[in-house]
Amino acid sequence: MKLITKINMKNSLLITKYIRKILEMDSDLMKKIPIKQFFPVDAKLSTKFPFAVIIRASMNDNLSKDGLYEDVVTILIYVVDDNYINSIEIANEIRNWLEGHIYKDDYININRIRLNSSSEGLENNAFVQELSFNVYIN
Repeated sequence: MKLITKINMKNSLLITKYIRKILEMDSDLMKKIPIKQFFPVDAKLSTKFPFAVIIRASMNDNLSKDGLYEDVVTILIYVVDDNYINSIEIANEIRNWLEGHIYKDDYININRIRLNSSSEGLENNAFVQELSFNVYIN
């Protein structure tokens, strides 16, 4: 029997947990929107403005000739507020804090975070800023 070495992509599925940890380090952002207002997947209808929702949209792996070397996780962050300018300022703060960020602990190694796209809209009389990021993990 041949021994196969397994490469562990350490906790890529838990990316929303780590994105929240990274965002919580930004004191300017926390003044605008406290961490308790960042929700995974969905927020209740009665949630007070402003709030944000973080979703793991997809996860793919990157391969080299030597095999698997990193996971690429796409996350979506929706910033929702009843004030248009405030929604943009919060989204901009999130982008400025996350983009290019590196994070490492005993459980995950985030090599970089890159903005893919952004869009905006209006839902239920609230302004929604959508940010899409690729998070590179190995």
